[in-house]
Amino acid sequence: MSIRLKKRLAALLVLLWASSASAAQLLEVRDGAVVTARISGSEPNRLVIRDGRIHRVWGAEGRVVLKPDSDSGQVYLQPTEGWHTRPFSLFVKDADGGVYTLVLTPTDMPSETVTLIRPERARVVDRRKAVAWETGQPYEGTLLELISNMALNEVPEGYARAEIGREIKLWQEARLVLVSRYTGGRLEGEVYELTNVDENKVRLEEQEFYRDGVLAVSVERHELAPGERTRIYLVTRGGEQ
Repeated sequence: MSIRLKKRLAALLVLLWASSASAAQLLEVRDGAVVTARISGSEPNRLVIRDGRIHRVWGAEGRVVLKPDSDSGQVYLQPTEGWHTRPFSLFVKDADGGVYTLVLTPTDMPSETVTLIRPERARVVDRRKAVAWETGQPYEGTLLELISNMALNEVPEGYARAEIGREIKLWQEARLVLVSRYTGGRLEGEVYELTNVDENKVRLEEQEFYRDGVLAVSVERHELAPGERTRIYLVTRGGEQ
């Protein structure tokens, strides 16, 4: 990757980090299954269904204050007094009739966004549209735009996004999770979340994440104190060229 592209990526991610300072969790849900999530015990939280709308939330009366947003189809929630640190469960029904059970654990953390992902509604790759998107601008611009889309949690034209959630054993002092993969025509994108589980600060450099086939790497935060986390974005060659 050229020095010019690295500088552009660095400038972009400063803006992205400022606009996405709040935490976020992606949960894969299925009708009738139970999933768990952490939320803030003292601040409002947001519950979202990707590519859908929340129709109703119930089952935690007296434990949480619910504020539905009818315009966006999202729900804001905040634990009540006495439930700031105690887990509780609730039901979420989407506009298509699916019902999901969530077990929420309030903790001492900032406001959280919990996004529910329905795998059966995942987009499939339209390779023709994906290649058109990839070749519609200069090569370096395409790499930059793909990283921008991943950082903003958006899917480029023709691409498919799959939620992975698989831990990768890399270093003892850090926990690395492959969060999602973007599949296009000639390119693929990978989103990782790295958490510092050591007692000391860790310093991250893009070069540490290069491997065969990697075309670009961008790290949101290069220095992490103990317990802090960051997102890492990789662009790789796709399976078909």
